[in-house]
Amino acid sequence: PRVKELYAVLTQSLFEYNLFLTKGVKPRKVHHFPAGVNRSLFYPPQYISEEQCNVDVLFVGSSYSAHQIGERFRKGYALQVELLHRLAECGLTVAVAGPGWDDSKDLNDSRIRVLDPPYSDFPSLMRSTRLLCSVAVQEGGPLSFPEALACGCSTLSMMTGFPLGFASGCEGVWHMPMGATADEWLSKIHLILSQD
Repeated sequence: PRVKELYAVLTQSLFEYNLFLTKGVKPRKVHHFPAGVNRSLFYPPQYISEEQCNVDVLFVGSSYSAHQIGERFRKGYALQVELLHRLAECGLTVAVAGPGWDDSKDLNDSRIRVLDPPYSDFPSLMRSTRLLCSVAVQEGGPLSFPEALACGCSTLSMMTGFPLGFASGCEGVWHMPMGATADEWLSKIHLILSQD
């Protein structure tokens, strides 16, 4: 439909809100309902001390074959693989969870934990993780973002999808600008982990 003819538009992020404004939709018709987590709907996360954390930095999502060039770019595959290796070199406990990674030739470092737990085990995994990272440059979610927050796990992600509904540096949510380099990611990760 022609967006100017819509009676009302509900958006979950300020990015979506501004897209409709740039298309000429009147501001009174565009309503922003931030995506987020109502923590009172979830059980209170148990406090986990640094000694109890099994993972310092976790990445969640599927691996993609070399033939899936578009998906690899959209999900930040090359950056994620580089970060996993460099974080492991720094002595941090790093892991990637999701299907396909156990077959990936890019993760042949024994210091990188490759996990493919059943979905029912993700809350326990996230409760024992200090920081969940998402390097995707285009994302509708990621679903792991609100799941991590509900489990008391801090998040660091590109400014896309659900994270746009949160201020960076508040409530365990951190943002990285689009195009951030691996060095900038490493610096931010170390800063966040130092504040635990």
